[in-house]
Amino acid sequence: MNNKLFAECKLLDNDLQTLVYDNYLTFIDAADTISKLNKELNALDSDLDAISKSMVESNSKFEKIDGTMGPKWKEIGKLSRLEIDLSKLKHLSELP
Repeated sequence: MNNKLFAECKLLDNDLQTLVYDNYLTFIDAADTISKLNKELNALDSDLDAISKSMVESNSKFEKIDGTMGPKWKEIGKLSRLEIDLSKLKHLSELP
């Protein structure tokens, strides 16, 4: 009876050691994964900062171009509509 109880305790002790070891390995893997993720997020932050700066520069350049060309684009639009109207008038004048 003592031998059987001792063997069962030894088996349970081995199972406990295996569980502790497996949990420790899982913890180490999780810590490594979090470390890698942290590095990748830091790299992503710097990339996002660069993109944000590029967007600000692009927006600034667009506003400058729009300020310079905006009135001219309106004039081009008016001339385009005038050309269409003149084309219609020419077509009507050519009718018998």
